[in-house]
Amino acid sequence: MKDDFYSDTEKNAQIKSRLDAHPVNTRDTIYAYAIMKKQNPGYFTVINNHPEWFDVYIRNNYQFIDPVIVRALNCVQDFHWDKNIILPASHFLPRIFREAARHNVASGHTFVLHDPDNNLVLLSFMQHALQHAHSDILQQRSGLFTFFIELHQMTMDMYAEEKCAHKKVLLSPREQQILYWAGKGKTYSEIAIMLSISERTVKFHIKNAVRKTGVINTRHAIQICTELNLLKSEY
Repeated sequence: MKDDFYSDTEKNAQIKSRLDAHPVNTRDTIYAYAIMKKQNPGYFTVINNHPEWFDVYIRNNYQFIDPVIVRALNCVQDFHWDKNIILPASHFLPRIFREAARHNVASGHTFVLHDPDNNLVLLSFMQHALQHAHSDILQQRSGLFTFFIELHQMTMDMYAEEKCAHKKVLLSPREQQILYWAGKGKTYSEIAIMLSISERTVKFHIKNAVRKTGVINTRHAIQICTELNLLKSEY
């Protein structure tokens, strides 16, 4: 887990309080609210009420091999899972289920979101009385999904100011300037002439801006930075 990825202790305590207060959470309920960057699963945070298991999970980077996460990456619908979860043979890794079972986690029900920051977001419920728990989840499925959406919106809102400030420091004035002109439809060669730099230097700054904003291409970097009002031409 990267230290700066949804890791504010006070904010996460508020999120956990919201989870603890939900009626579905009885004494035997185990929950896990997880956020993972799709482009780099090393960025992973899980707010939960079963640290004995999830400390082991994080320490071993199980998000890289967890069949529940593999399935969630390729769907939008919630699903029930156990050790027999059906995935391609290459992803069948019973070791994680054997270890989880030692911590009283053998099956559960997971709700899935794919958020605007290209994160995979999961809300999983597990219980010691597994069959009974599944029945309860199905009866409350619609309400739980609504709760999940509201919870993650609250999380994004709480972290929004911090993310904006982080992005403002990340991009250098030159990177912002070049993205600005790229967003105006200028080619790399035109930007190079306008700024009296080489085209190679333009590409270098574009590549850095894309990497720093955590997106996959120039167009997405321009979109993100425009929405955050970061791009100006006067430098």
